[in-house]
Amino acid sequence: MSSGAEAIKKRAELCKSHLPTCFNGYSALPNAFSGNSLFGATGGRSKSKTIVREGNAQIQIKSASKQYQIFYIGEQLAQSELSFYLKLIPLYGLGRMKLGENIWIKLHEFLRENYGTVNATAYRTLEEKIIRLYSAEVIIIRPDMPPYHCRLISGRSQIFAGKGNKKMIEITLDPVLHEAFKIDGFSFINLTERSNLGNNQVALWLHSYYARHAKPHPVTAKFIYKHSGSSAKDFVRWVRCTLAPAVDKFNAFNDWRLFLDYQDGVEEAKLYCYQKPTSSSQQKYLTKENEKIE
Repeated sequence: MSSGAEAIKKRAELCKSHLPTCFNGYSALPNAFSGNSLFGATGGRSKSKTIVREGNAQIQIKSASKQYQIFYIGEQLAQSELSFYLKLIPLYGLGRMKLGENIWIKLHEFLRENYGTVNATAYRTLEEKIIRLYSAEVIIIRPDMPPYHCRLISGRSQIFAGKGNKKMIEITLDPVLHEAFKIDGFSFINLTERSNLGNNQVALWLHSYYARHAKPHPVTAKFIYKHSGSSAKDFVRWVRCTLAPAVDKFNAFNDWRLFLDYQDGVEEAKLYCYQKPTSSSQQKYLTKENEKIE
């Protein structure tokens, strides 16, 4: 084998052992994990009951994709869990930890650096998020291909070691997670923007959804209601009291412009995204599309 071929092989093996390199302040997320109810917009944990799935029943995810079906096993996941998960992914970027290697997270330091709040409630909330992620397994079924199966967090156990401000937990991201980034591509998520959205679960869902699209097309409120995993029973009330405030959250960002259109009535409300930040790869795509039009 020539030296050039060997270098290519080594590079391929290296890439398989890491996740995409994230720019400072960004994380990466497989598109198969967003835009659906895997991480649902189900409300804050203090306001909604955790749904525990008994046994190994596979729960189908509400997804608009016709390329695959996605299922999960475990407890109900929310955007709160995704926010934590997105902070783990950059740790396994190229040149950093390899997938399958263990990371010890010091809860006290993690809370202080990421939330600025370290108290008993914050500890308990973070531990609950980690436990839910440990219990979650994702299964993706695609035509004419073997099923994809991945634990969101793997490792020896979900036991927390130490006490007080020395409490730690060992976390590992499974090597097969790398394959999830190939199923439907992936998107970069701006963690600063996400943090500024607070705990508004629908706003967080919209943020990860729009990260997938270089040039978003209008979507109906019913589409968001269905695919975000909302548990609200009154759709009209949900649009006015949940979706509208979530859209308003983006007003604080100069790079975003969302508009909720009630022209045809609340039942037929549509959400337009006239402006959003684009990644470098999305910008290249838009440039190519403009060249085709011209």
